[in-house]
Amino acid sequence: MTVAKFSGLIRPPTVLALRALGEGVRPASQGGARRSGNVVLNDELLSFIRGSLRSVWALELLLLLRRDPARRWTNEALVQEMRASTAIVADSLQSLQIAGLVACDDAGACGYAPASPVLDSLCARLEAAYKQRPVGVVNAILTAPKGTLQTFADAFRIKGKGDPDE
Repeated sequence: MTVAKFSGLIRPPTVLALRALGEGVRPASQGGARRSGNVVLNDELLSFIRGSLRSVWALELLLLLRRDPARRWTNEALVQEMRASTAIVADSLQSLQIAGLVACDDAGACGYAPASPVLDSLCARLEAAYKQRPVGVVNAILTAPKGTLQTFADAFRIKGKGDPDE
């Protein structure tokens, strides 16, 4: 995989491509609401995306489960359908369960089960936004602030020669 040097930091090509397309997402309060047809990536939707989805894999998994809410999927079936690793599927399912979007039974079969009608409505808006503005939604996920645990861990990182924070 090639990487490019950008403002002193190494960034994967995906982020560079997103920035080049000009699809940066800012909160509506900063004049950054994006409208495409009737879909707006406003503060509420951005907050939902950044708080519920840790990766694009989690987004794709959520949308797959949402397509057929009555179906219960095994981990193996999800791995095969998504062509993902067992770890990615397990991590994504866990984060979606914590967010109240997915439920798993005792046998380990999981399905779309939003904890409230508000969450279901946000998922519907997310799906519409992803269909009309996929780069904007992906960018919102990729630019989400780090979790508090990661921030805490970074505070104790030993900085070496050449680190930008040195």
